[in-house]
Amino acid sequence: MDVGPAAEAAEAMRLAIEALAGIGRRPDDLRIVLVENLLSGAGASPARWQVRFKARDLLPAAGVGKIGKGGELVVEVNTSTGEAHQGRGGD
Repeated sequence: MDVGPAAEAAEAMRLAIEALAGIGRRPDDLRIVLVENLLSGAGASPARWQVRFKARDLLPAAGVGKIGKGGELVVEVNTSTGEAHQGRGGD
Protein backbone atom coordinates (compact mmCIF):
# COMPACT_ATOMS: atom_id res chain seq x y z
CA MET A 1 0.00 0.00 0.00
CA ASP A 2 1.31 3.43 -0.96
CA VAL A 3 1.70 5.65 2.10
CA GLY A 4 2.77 8.87 0.39
CA PRO A 5 0.91 12.12 1.04
CA ALA A 6 -1.24 11.85 -2.09
CA ALA A 7 -2.29 8.29 -1.22
CA GLU A 8 -3.18 9.26 2.36
CA ALA A 9 -5.34 12.19 1.23
CA ALA A 10 -6.93 10.06 -1.52
CA GLU A 11 -7.93 7.41 1.05
CA ALA A 12 -9.50 10.08 3.28
CA MET A 13 -11.45 11.47 0.31
CA ARG A 14 -12.58 7.98 -0.77
CA LEU A 15 -13.91 7.19 2.72
CA ALA A 16 -15.65 10.58 2.96
CA ILE A 17 -17.33 10.12 -0.43
CA GLU A 18 -18.50 6.62 0.56
CA ALA A 19 -20.02 8.07 3.76
CA LEU A 20 -22.16 10.57 1.85
CA ALA A 21 -24.92 8.03 1.12
CA GLY A 22 -25.38 7.42 4.85
CA ILE A 23 -25.67 11.18 5.37
CA GLY A 24 -28.29 11.40 2.63
CA ARG A 25 -26.16 13.32 0.13
CA ARG A 26 -25.21 12.53 -3.47
CA PRO A 27 -21.49 12.88 -4.35
CA ASP A 28 -22.37 14.36 -7.77
CA ASP A 29 -24.12 17.28 -6.03
CA LEU A 30 -20.99 18.23 -4.07
CA ARG A 31 -17.45 19.38 -4.68
CA ILE A 32 -14.52 18.76 -2.33
CA VAL A 33 -13.17 22.14 -1.26
CA LEU A 34 -10.81 21.17 1.58
CA VAL A 35 -8.98 18.08 2.83
CA GLU A 36 -7.19 18.55 6.15
CA ASN A 37 -5.20 16.17 8.34
CA LEU A 38 -6.21 16.80 11.99
CA LEU A 39 -2.84 16.96 13.72
CA SER A 40 -3.76 19.25 16.60
CA GLY A 41 -6.56 19.58 19.12
CA ALA A 42 -8.55 16.94 20.96
CA GLY A 43 -8.09 13.50 19.43
CA ALA A 44 -5.38 14.65 17.03
CA SER A 45 -3.91 11.85 14.94
CA PRO A 46 -2.21 11.37 11.59
CA ALA A 47 -5.12 9.01 10.79
CA ARG A 48 -7.82 11.68 11.38
CA TRP A 49 -8.96 13.78 8.44
CA GLN A 50 -11.63 16.33 7.76
CA VAL A 51 -13.06 16.54 4.24
CA ARG A 52 -15.19 19.61 3.46
CA PHE A 53 -17.69 19.60 0.61
CA LYS A 54 -19.69 22.45 -0.93
CA ALA A 55 -22.89 22.19 -2.95
CA ARG A 56 -22.05 22.42 -6.66
CA ASP A 57 -25.12 24.56 -7.38
CA LEU A 58 -23.55 27.33 -5.26
CA LEU A 59 -20.39 27.41 -7.37
CA PRO A 60 -20.17 29.40 -10.61
CA ALA A 61 -20.48 27.15 -13.66
CA ALA A 62 -17.76 28.99 -15.60
CA GLY A 63 -15.31 28.81 -12.71
CA VAL A 64 -15.46 32.58 -12.31
CA GLY A 65 -18.08 34.58 -10.45
CA LYS A 66 -19.74 34.73 -7.09
CA ILE A 67 -19.78 31.69 -4.83
CA GLY A 68 -23.04 31.21 -2.94
CA LYS A 69 -23.11 31.21 0.85
CA GLY A 70 -23.67 28.04 2.83
CA GLY A 71 -24.10 24.59 1.37
CA GLU A 72 -21.10 23.11 3.17
CA LEU A 73 -20.83 19.64 4.65
CA VAL A 74 -17.96 18.30 6.77
CA VAL A 75 -17.09 14.59 6.96
CA GLU A 76 -14.58 13.39 9.54
CA VAL A 77 -12.58 10.30 8.62
CA ASN A 78 -10.26 7.92 10.43
CA THR A 79 -8.09 6.16 7.85
CA SER A 80 -6.85 3.60 10.42
CA THR A 81 -10.33 2.31 11.21
CA GLY A 82 -12.07 3.21 7.95
CA GLU A 83 -14.77 5.06 9.89
CA ALA A 84 -16.35 8.23 8.51
CA HIS A 85 -19.21 10.37 9.82
CA GLN A 86 -20.67 13.84 9.47
CA GLY A 87 -18.50 16.23 11.42
CA ARG A 88 -19.08 19.53 13.11
CA GLY A 89 -19.03 22.61 10.97
CA GLY A 90 -20.59 23.24 7.65
CA ASP A 91 -24.26 24.06 7.32
